[in-house]
Amino acid sequence: MSEKERRIYSLIQKLEGTLYLKSGSDFKEVGKTWSERRGFDSKKGRPDFILWVMLSLDILRTRTRSIFPILIEEEGDGMSAATQDYTQFLNEEGLSVCMIVVGGETRETKQRTVRSPVKVELSQIPFSFVFPE
Repeated sequence: MSEKERRIYSLIQKLEGTLYLKSGSDFKEVGKTWSERRGFDSKKGRPDFILWVMLSLDILRTRTRSIFPILIEEEGDGMSAATQDYTQFLNEEGLSVCMIVVGGETRETKQRTVRSPVKVELSQIPFSFVFPE
């Protein structure tokens, strides 16, 4: 791992922890965050790092759980060079979205896999902005 990657990962790890929802004066645990480093030694990660956000909520007497990735890539050439990273990740990883259907006669849980377009919102941040000298 390069020095830049090491510094970025160190910041990402500081975001790991438990998520809480405040309702009035009460706090309820609703999820957690954790980080993952994808590249090891000379093996390129796609992307370099992921900050995972897991939400677990009780909605309409149903426990829902969704996991969302925030992809992070150290790329000296900027956004134009990151396309392969997010494309490979999205082609290989399954994203899970919860849906509650109110109706029918029985309580059921099923999974369906669909092909759908995924929008990737890219934010480019110069290294010098994250780590001012």
